[in-house]
Amino acid sequence: MDKHDRVMGIFLDECKEILSETAPKLLDLEENPNDKEVVNDIFRAIHTLKGNANSFGFTKLGDFVHYFEDLLSVYRKEDAFLQESESDLFIRAFDIVENVFAFEEQDLEGYPQNYDLILNEIKEALQLEASPQTSN
Repeated sequence: MDKHDRVMGIFLDECKEILSETAPKLLDLEENPNDKEVVNDIFRAIHTLKGNANSFGFTKLGDFVHYFEDLLSVYRKEDAFLQESESDLFIRAFDIVENVFAFEEQDLEGYPQNYDLILNEIKEALQLEASPQTSN
């Protein structure tokens, strides 16, 4: 095994560890949707995945988690409150992250089912957050 293979193995193991440690946090978030510590933990995990994925050429994963990270950053703010639908979006987005990682790891062509759907939902949520709020 050459140096590249060893480094790639470390990267893959680290990604798997991040994914396995993050999954229960999403369930915690579902039960306590405004626990900023949990949101921050998930954000840091996704941020690490983004950096690692981009460093190792896992561009499908890097592209998706970039938007997921942006959405998570919105809810890290003290005054942001997570709704049930947004918590559900986080869980569905994380499922895509796990599936995209598996596609990348196995060097599969294409994207997992619902990739575009969830990515578009994230982008729409980001646009809603960026839109000026009007009062009635």
